[in-house]
This record gives sequence, C-alpha cells and structure tokens, in this order.
Amino acid sequence: GKDTLVKILATIVGQEYTSKPDTKVFLEQYNGWLIDKYVVHLDEYGNKLNRSSDKSEALGKIKAYTGSPEIQIRAMRSDGYNYYHSATFIMTANSNPLPVENEDRRFAFIKTPNKLATQDWVVEAGGVRHVVEKLIPAEVMDFCYYLATEVKTLEGNSYVIAPETEDKERLILDNMPAAEQLIFYIQNSRFEELVELAEEYAVERFTEHWDKNRLM
Repeated sequence: GKDTLVKILATIVGQEYTSKPDTKVFLEQYNGWLIDKYVVHLDEYGNKLNRSSDKSEALGKIKAYTGSPEIQIRAMRSDGYNYYHSATFIMTANSNPLPVENEDRRFAFIKTPNKLATQDWVVEAGGVRHVVEKLIPAEVMDFCYYLATEVKTLEGNSYVIAPETEDKERLILDNMPAAEQLIFYIQNSRFEELVELAEEYAVERFTEHWDKNRLM
C-alpha cells in the first residue's frame, strides 16, 4: 500500500535521505528532520490531528516548506539559519486526508483503489510479505535502469502545475463548506452537482424558478 511506495522511494534515494516525522515533531518549531532529505512522508495526518487549529498549522507549514526552496532551519540550543532544501512531501491516507485548498497548484493527487494483497501478480509471487521483503528490493535497481534509459527526462519548466483530476477536485470539494460548494458550482456552471447539493441538504423546489433565471 502507501507505505510500500515510500519504501521503494527510500530504497532508490537512500533511507538516510528520507524522513517520516510524526505530527508532534512536525508541528514543533525545530525542523532539523528536513536537513539533507529528498522525501518527507506525512502519514495519516488527517486522522492524527484532531483539532482544526492543528490541521491549519500543519497545512501552513506544508505551504511554507513547499512554496520556496529556501527555508529556515531551527535546532535546539542554536540560532536558526537559512537552508535550501530539495524535499518532496508525500501525504498518505487511507481515509480523511488533510484538506486541499481550491486552485492549489502544488498538490498532485493519486488515488490507489486497488489493494496490493489481492492483486493476481502479488498472490502468484507469494503474497505481500514476499513482494515487499524480497521481490521489490531485488527489482528496484532494474526499475531505475528502465527509468534512466527508456523514460524521457522532463525539463524543469515542463512540470509546473500538478495535473487537475476528478479525484483531486472531489477531495477539494468534499472539504468545502456547503456555501463554498454552492459558489463553485455556480461559477463553473456545474448545474447537475448543484442540484445534487440541494437534494443533499433537502432544499425544496430548488429548480422551480430556473426558467426565470432565478435559483429559488
């Protein structure tokens, strides 16, 4: 599952260049866990952060870290200093992910509906444990060779905005208050979803005056 993906990345870039701060560590002012890291794994933050203020603070820190390569590193008993990082943040969740703001260009959303354990090739290979502990480590270098020789390298300006997908939009809308959803649907002429929203909140005679260019 989601941990398997991060393990593969750690095998490729090196375990010492990955970090998995828990929510308490992430919200602290000290952020030495970011030094010399290429991958930062934020796992199940939506479920682990119970207070909305903590979720907002976490999102603010993510925005600060991903908004600029230059950040300030703070460590105990030492002065802060500016530092250029190269970390990619990966947020994983089985359910209840942290909300994503509308029009946030930094997030790429990947939905993984298939369960690794039930895939035919995993069963044929001897199960999840064998795949994770034996098969994947043995084939990672071959996969890297394939990427290096067969996949065209993108130029720096070829990937500026993350893809906008239906799943990403659904994640954004699900975390919007009803009033903001209403505005979004009207602004984008999404009338079918507008009707569904009205039915969800039991708004009676919602479409009664549409022929007069009125919502209600």
